Amino acid sequence: MKKRVKCAAVMTALAIGSACLTACGPKSDNTEAGEKTTLRVEIFDRGDVPAGAGTITDNALIRWIQEEFGDPNNIQMEFVSVPRDQEIQQLNVLMSAGEAPDIVFSYSYNTLYDFYKRGGLADLTEYVQNSSNLKNILGDDILKRGQVDGKQVMIPGRRILTGRMAQLIRQDWLDKVGMKAPETKDEFYEVLKAFKEKDPGNVGEKNIPWAISASTPYFTDLLYSFAEWDEMSEAERAVTPWPMKPGFKEGLRFMNKLYNEGLISPDFALDKDSKQMQADFANGYVGFINDDFGRPLQSGSYYETLKKTVPDAKLTAVDTFNDKDGKHPKEIYTPVGLYIVVPASSDNAEAAVKYLDWMAQEDVLLTMQFGWENKTYKLDENGFPVVLETDEAKKLHWYNLGFDIAVIVNGKYLGSQERSVEFNAVATGENKDLYIDCYKNSIRDGWEPVTLPPNDALIKYETNISTKFTELVTKSIMAPSAEFDSLYDKLQKEFVEVGGKEVNEAAVKQYDEIMK
Repeated sequence: MKKRVKCAAVMTALAIGSACLTACGPKSDNTEAGEKTTLRVEIFDRGDVPAGAGTITDNALIRWIQEEFGDPNNIQMEFVSVPRDQEIQQLNVLMSAGEAPDIVFSYSYNTLYDFYKRGGLADLTEYVQNSSNLKNILGDDILKRGQVDGKQVMIPGRRILTGRMAQLIRQDWLDKVGMKAPETKDEFYEVLKAFKEKDPGNVGEKNIPWAISASTPYFTDLLYSFAEWDEMSEAERAVTPWPMKPGFKEGLRFMNKLYNEGLISPDFALDKDSKQMQADFANGYVGFINDDFGRPLQSGSYYETLKKTVPDAKLTAVDTFNDKDGKHPKEIYTPVGLYIVVPASSDNAEAAVKYLDWMAQEDVLLTMQFGWENKTYKLDENGFPVVLETDEAKKLHWYNLGFDIAVIVNGKYLGSQERSVEFNAVATGENKDLYIDCYKNSIRDGWEPVTLPPNDALIKYETNISTKFTELVTKSIMAPSAEFDSLYDKLQKEFVEVGGKEVNEAAVKQYDEIMK
């Protein structure tokens, strides 16, 4: 088998306002000696400020930042709130009007890339090269992901945990049917059949061996395991849409078999938000689930509810979707959680990077994320911060405040990925070991999607191919077995004709040009 390259999920291009952006290179701070600079910084408003804590732009942590960074550097910190659910819309308006804060961040690479192409982002290369703290915590690989045309125009925020999906199976059901935890697709299929035939949960017609929803990420790792990588070029492996990849049809054929044998959720196509999938699991009707990594194990989540419903319920982490080479390919997150930029209209690029570099110090980052020891948290025996739940502590600091202030990392950072995984695991209480097992499985044989800048074909046909993709997957899974081939071939042909061909050709060309 040829060496597998990282595969791609082509990101949806977002519509950007057509107003022109001011083009310019990096600017030095125009502050004369003794004159105070005002540094404006974006912050999300999630509407979750505790009573008595102040506002999202004026609270204990904001004042601490002013005292510790602003005052010593003759900088007035000004935080600009942006509603979380209107992030892109507000950013488009502010950037187009030349009124954006000096520090802006977004989860949408495509949006920021479009600003860059229209001259809207400052070149931060010189300032980042001189930022030792920032370079230390991000590293060269992550920083390179914010470079375009050899210039550092974005500063990526480091994603701490890259695991995406994990598989969990009812160990108590396995015990009752006398089977071991499956390690391959063949074993997985036999276990699902046993769950259906023997009904170890004693739930009758409500029995669902594998719960899925209409959201494809809950079963696409299985589809990936059927991909015929050897039949594709490097570019095709990276960017060709999945319905046009060899092997995708066989993956859907397997799902069709499971559906027609009653081994997956019968009404999955109606479960658009996955709430039914989670409810079925919590009620004890489900034997296996492939869900967002860690979510079922969090406090208040549906494993907790399951144990109240079925006191003897027990879960085991498994990794069953093997390919023909014995690997377990699955998509993982890139090590970038968001992107930080300085608009070209800003006169404070140097001060902006200086602030981010100050933030990257270990003690500063700890305070931003958790507040102050013995006031908002205490350290446990492992040295992990344990948040205090007192009213006074909540007024000083709260979870999302630290998450949205400490933008150079995405997730709670405890000095290393290993420590961060353990910290998150400890937070799940008695599920700690299961959480760690899930994380190890979630990154095993993982591949990162390649993010390409939006191209004209994708912008033009994205809605068409997204709609047809959903139709192709759903109808192919639910088709009578005898009609699967004809229906799949028809829908796959339509996918190609409504824009798949054009998007694929443009993406392959773009990938080849970038690789050169």
